[in-house]
Amino acid sequence: MAKQEKPYNQTQFLDAVVDDLGGEDNGWDRKSVKTVLESLRDVSVAQMKKRGINKVTIPMLAVRLELKKKPATKARMGRNPATGEEIQIAAKPASKVVKAYPTKKLKDAVLG
Repeated sequence: MAKQEKPYNQTQFLDAVVDDLGGEDNGWDRKSVKTVLESLRDVSVAQMKKRGINKVTIPMLAVRLELKKKPATKARMGRNPATGEEIQIAAKPASKVVKAYPTKKLKDAVLG
């Protein structure tokens, strides 16, 4: 099996975007790209938080963000897989989670 490359860290990612945009010769630097990406994040958060929208699609990133509600769970008995001992699993309150999903465009591009 071939060794997998590590994903870019933030600096490498920003540098790759700057290079893709033509670099500083075209007026793009790491700081301006970071500002644009942070703005995308802030607009998405504002839509979900302030406007109460549960789904936000960011077409340029080919990603859809969804706010999902997880229902509360009751306390229950379980089993410690290491020892086989019965244990009490605590109840959990209802909560909300944000999940990211690829759009069809991203799936088609990556999967062929």
